[in-house]
Amino acid sequence: MGTSAGCPAGAGGFDESGGGPVSHGDPMLTLAIAATAGVLLFVLSARLRIPSIALLLPAGVLLGPQGLGWVQPRVLGPVIHEVVGLAVAVILFEGGLALDLAGYRKAPVVIGRMLTVGVAVTWLGTAVALWAALDLPPAVAAVGGSLVVVTGPTVVSPILRRVGVQPKLAHVLYWEGVLIDCVGVFLTVLCFEYATAHEAAGEAVAKFGLRLLVGGALGLLAGLSIDAALRRRWVGPEHSNIFVLATAVLAFGAANAVLTESGILAVVVAGMILAIRQPPHLKQLHHFKLELTELGIGLVFVLLSARLDLAAFNQLGAAGWWVIAGLVLVLRPLNVLIATWGQGFSKREKAFLAWIAPRGIVAASMASLFAMELAQHDPRARILETFTFAVIAVTVLLQGLSAGLVARWLRLKKPPRNRTLITGEPAVADALADTLTALGVPVARVGEGVPATVGEAGARGVSADPLDPDLLSDPLLLDVGRVLALSANPHLNQLVCLQWAEVLGEGACWRWSPAPGAGRLPWPAEHALPDLAGDLRAQRLVIEPLHLATAPELARLGPHLIPLLEVRDGLTHPAPTAPRAPTTLVVLRERIEGLAGLISEVLVVGEPVHHLRDVLDRLLAAVCEGPAERAAMIERILAREADLPTTMGGGVVIPHTHVDGLDAPRCLLAHVPAGIPPDATAPTPDGRPVDLVFLLLSPAPSPTAHLRAMAALARLVYDDRMVQRLRTAPSAEATLRLIRDRE
Repeated sequence: MGTSAGCPAGAGGFDESGGGPVSHGDPMLTLAIAATAGVLLFVLSARLRIPSIALLLPAGVLLGPQGLGWVQPRVLGPVIHEVVGLAVAVILFEGGLALDLAGYRKAPVVIGRMLTVGVAVTWLGTAVALWAALDLPPAVAAVGGSLVVVTGPTVVSPILRRVGVQPKLAHVLYWEGVLIDCVGVFLTVLCFEYATAHEAAGEAVAKFGLRLLVGGALGLLAGLSIDAALRRRWVGPEHSNIFVLATAVLAFGAANAVLTESGILAVVVAGMILAIRQPPHLKQLHHFKLELTELGIGLVFVLLSARLDLAAFNQLGAAGWWVIAGLVLVLRPLNVLIATWGQGFSKREKAFLAWIAPRGIVAASMASLFAMELAQHDPRARILETFTFAVIAVTVLLQGLSAGLVARWLRLKKPPRNRTLITGEPAVADALADTLTALGVPVARVGEGVPATVGEAGARGVSADPLDPDLLSDPLLLDVGRVLALSANPHLNQLVCLQWAEVLGEGACWRWSPAPGAGRLPWPAEHALPDLAGDLRAQRLVIEPLHLATAPELARLGPHLIPLLEVRDGLTHPAPTAPRAPTTLVVLRERIEGLAGLISEVLVVGEPVHHLRDVLDRLLAAVCEGPAERAAMIERILAREADLPTTMGGGVVIPHTHVDGLDAPRCLLAHVPAGIPPDATAPTPDGRPVDLVFLLLSPAPSPTAHLRAMAALARLVYDDRMVQRLRTAPSAEATLRLIRDRE
């Protein structure tokens, strides 16, 4: 991966004979086919939900000289090592960008031990096994052991994304994968230089330390330079990606020019600096580098596996496969046992860490370089490349394909992300939380002073700053899949959504904002959030669930019953502009004070009626015990109507009287579709027949309660849209539902 000398033809387990169908090849065509095949296989592996390397390795062999002969790595000559080195630099730079310091702080001792004691256990254990089982010289066996200490983010990260394991374990495996690549490369160079007797052991160790110094210093310089350029706007957003890439490649090349193989540490350190400093445009930078990473992985694995000589795998024999089994089943568990000793990891967590250690692109590229060069000094070293690729194949296929089953069996998978996190204005957030909880949607409330409550499927409270980055990995919030930011400060809402979008994606984060824009909740502009909070506290407005089973019921929605959210499949979504039944909505309902419980009965009079007296007689039949009492009450009501008519126009009349024995005002509603013709006892200001009769009966004497009830009825009937809905309701039950919507 650096500037080491070229390799002899036929060295190691590679087939350089060009024995495929094509005897000569075009370098550009080989690169183009390898890159295209790699990308297509990445897409296919994502579809199949399997590790990409599980497809890339056999595809490389199939496309190479021993298969179709479309990919001819030999035509690239020594340039192939520079191509591989550059691709690895971009891959590990992206790995450094993705490192999360908060994740490191959750298990620093374990990660540190894995990178030190764990490396020593794997390296020495494998070296001893190769020496004893394959009868390799100690120096050659030491190089072989160093080749397989690395795991690598190129295979670990896709597995973790696919499996969805608990964050503590994911952080440990990812940090190990990124940093152990540097350790593994340096260790291999140290062993290689000692094995080839380029210098004495002391000089080799000194160079090891010098590589750390050179790579770390140039990586630090590159990272800080990139950060300064982005923060001070020396580089515009349109050029930030290519500027960062060029600077990282320069750091890689400069470090290797000073001391070979120190560039790999330089790019990792540069990426880590940017991950810590968080300069502008880091999100788009990470996405850009991730795409380049997948392109690089596909290209390199197809090229390297195309060079494999399948016949060389027979040289491993049973002893070689026993060494691989020992590496997977003995050395890795021993590594994890030592690293997690006394650190509070459960047996199940240790078992998962012990099982997941797939080797990736760095192991493959080191084997393609160092094993071949070492074979010039000792032909027995040719077996190391075959051994390394066998380890890659076994660990990727065995561990990568089974990771999900193992995580599920050990009960270590992250819970499904179906919880809705709500932060912001307490009155609004609490009302939404209560409503969603009533609908069976798990909810989490986050904010300063929020009480900490924990329920299996109910609400969870976390008292914290909504912008605290530790919330992303808080154990109580691991199942958050939706975010509602409802602060009266729209800028704070935007920052909260940006923070959570890194984990959930932009489509799962919504915010209140008076201005239109992506992620804005489509809530009515007439209800500003501070005013909405005040009306909720005063109970002029309420937030509540609403189930609409049929299309006609959608007519209930309107200015006084506004959809805010929709609940589908147990998840929260912004309410659609045109809901379709059946649906479950969270609605904002405007209440009429004093209307609650006032209208208890609805009578639909289907036959023609010629006088208000007939309707009053039917309504009072449910209240008065005898005909005489009912007749007297009707005469009293009609006499009042003659003196002070209560016809409101638009076909509405509100006759009223006091009744002994009532505990509270009570209204009886009659709907007369055919209408009551106006006469002297029931005149109408617009001459329109009366078809809605609101008969109000109040306790005697109770003037305050009576006036409050009259005011509530007046507010109801002054709403022309509501009156029209009452008039067209298909049944008495539907009429009562419409009235309940305003209570």
